[in-house]
Amino acid sequence: MIIRFTSVPFKRDTSDTITDTDITSDALSENGEVSFSAAYHISVYATADGYNASDKAEATLYWINANLDNGTNINQVRTRGVVASAHDGIISLSGLDDGEVVKFFAADGKYLGSTVAANGAASYAVSESLVIAKVGKDSIKIAMK
Repeated sequence: MIIRFTSVPFKRDTSDTITDTDITSDALSENGEVSFSAAYHISVYATADGYNASDKAEATLYWINANLDNGTNINQVRTRGVVASAHDGIISLSGLDDGEVVKFFAADGKYLGSTVAANGAASYAVSESLVIAKVGKDSIKIAMK
């Protein structure tokens, strides 16, 4: 999977940091269950000789259900990556199917509105500090910055 940060200037070196709370070693599980957050926080900035480093571009890669329809009654367990970012009151999601509806809710459950994905992406303007984006049966919590 390749994630392209369009806010990073072209033909510059980039430095990235990826963090994930799922990374553990010899973690004890008393009930035999292992749960995953299935989210990677990614931050990237650009550098070039003779220039200051750029501001960081940040996003979170979430793994959600793939919504596969194979024409049979056989369940398929597949996931897909959806990248979510928030900046200046705009939430952006990419990795969506064209025509897929994304519904937005406030933290208290109040419906804020919806948008339809085009070219694999959807954006929505909000004034809330925490927003829940619902894609199909999956929900993603997004903190505004």
